[in-house]
Amino acid sequence: MRTFVISLVCLSLVLGSCIKEPSGSGNAIISSKNSRVAVLCEGNFMWNNAQLDIYNPDSNALWPKAFEEVNKRPIGDVLQSGLIYGNTLWLIVNNSGIIIGVDPNTLKVKHQFEVGKSPRYATSYKGKLYISDLENNAITVLDTLSFETETLEVLPEPSGTFSGWTENITLFNGRIVSAVYDGYVWVYDPDLSQAKLIPTPRGTQYLSVDAQNRLWVGASDGDSSSLTCLNSDFKVTERVEFPPKNNLNRMCLSQTRDSMWLLLSGNLQCCDLRDPSKSVFVSVVPYTTGYGLSVHPKSGDIYISDAYDYISRGRVVVMNAGADSIKHSFFTGIIPSNFVFLED
Repeated sequence: MRTFVISLVCLSLVLGSCIKEPSGSGNAIISSKNSRVAVLCEGNFMWNNAQLDIYNPDSNALWPKAFEEVNKRPIGDVLQSGLIYGNTLWLIVNNSGIIIGVDPNTLKVKHQFEVGKSPRYATSYKGKLYISDLENNAITVLDTLSFETETLEVLPEPSGTFSGWTENITLFNGRIVSAVYDGYVWVYDPDLSQAKLIPTPRGTQYLSVDAQNRLWVGASDGDSSSLTCLNSDFKVTERVEFPPKNNLNRMCLSQTRDSMWLLLSGNLQCCDLRDPSKSVFVSVVPYTTGYGLSVHPKSGDIYISDAYDYISRGRVVVMNAGADSIKHSFFTGIIPSNFVFLED
């Protein structure tokens, strides 16, 4: 393993030295028929300096501050996450407590709504967006047709300010499932309007549904991090405990959804979900401590962001699907954290 890591470092450094910074593109990237990637930069808490850049991986062109240029306004305070639904790119702005709907082709604002206290992530189902929240002990439901909202309770007896804190949220077997940091997954049947809580490790934050239709739950609390597998009946079938001081920062399925890319204490690792207890290996990414992580759904390329010192421009590294070479690398806004893949 030591020899493997050293060899990979040397290879990556050689490849990294040949990488060219993206060219500026301006509005040209909007009308491109090639793939585009929205790079979501949180910005600094309370500074109102969130940023949305558009990157074209085919031409290696970057359009910085694309949202701001098109709409002649800032996004807001902490751009947390985004998703495509109903021909709209929905941007969740955490500390501003809003969700913004923009045209994914022109980036012009179409809608803006207040949603909870500190919205985090969203998933979609039958015309509605279900939005998790840091402080509200509730999931906010936004009807994208009527634009009406409602809230759904998470914990019946919250014990503190952040009790009921929800993070990743996804659709699994017709249920809305959200990670609850207290140590649960919140499972909601939207057809019956019924919810239940499934116990999981404290620090539950991340969710992914693999190729075998299993729900993987990632948790990180202090020095304890783990992956838990739940079947379609929400029964635990497997659990992987990571060594102490390996904090799980992010997780993202591979293109084939049979393996999981992980950021453990900022280092990229991979876990074969067919035998997760034996398959973690390390991939070293030069000059990068991972903060954000996504996989391109068509190419399988791995997008890793580095927040650096959290006040300077961050960096994005694009690796191939096997994580054995770097394809592109570029600087972006402050604290790049999430990616939305815009396909024509």
